[in-house]
Amino acid sequence: MLNIIGNQIEIRIRIYICVLVSFLFLSCSNNIKETNIKPLVTVINLQSAESIGDFVNARNYIDVDEVYSKYTKSPEQEWRQMVVFFNTISKDNKFTNCFKYYKYDITEKITKNKASIIFESKNQQSQIKKITYSLEIRNQKWVVVGINFEKFIEKINNNGKEIRQHIN
Repeated sequence: MLNIIGNQIEIRIRIYICVLVSFLFLSCSNNIKETNIKPLVTVINLQSAESIGDFVNARNYIDVDEVYSKYTKSPEQEWRQMVVFFNTISKDNKFTNCFKYYKYDITEKITKNKASIIFESKNQQSQIKKITYSLEIRNQKWVVVGINFEKFIEKINNNGKEIRQHIN
């Protein structure tokens, strides 16, 4: 009789341990799941939120102060004005606020807690040659901390020939 009671206690202890290990595994896998979101997905989510003017959602994917503070003393206002401007011109039939991913070669580079997403124009005549998004992991998610546009400008040199010059 004591042997049967001892076996039942041992079985209950094993069940409790299995349940505890399962909870620990599930809680750890949820943390891993958050960091499995790729930097490219973060950039796409940012672009999508900005394209519909959803500033609250877009803020989850960008450090506005870090990205825009080098251009202005009021980064939040500058960012909002830029997004509103692009949304306003997208109402014209000539423009769209939808990013045309098919017009770019996309490269994702990840090194530990930093990443860059590079959109390089397939069109050699395009004014914008390359768009680079810099990202960092913060609070277990990727956040855009920099955006760089590389442009070409066309000039005429001393011989009267048209040349393209690369600028940032």
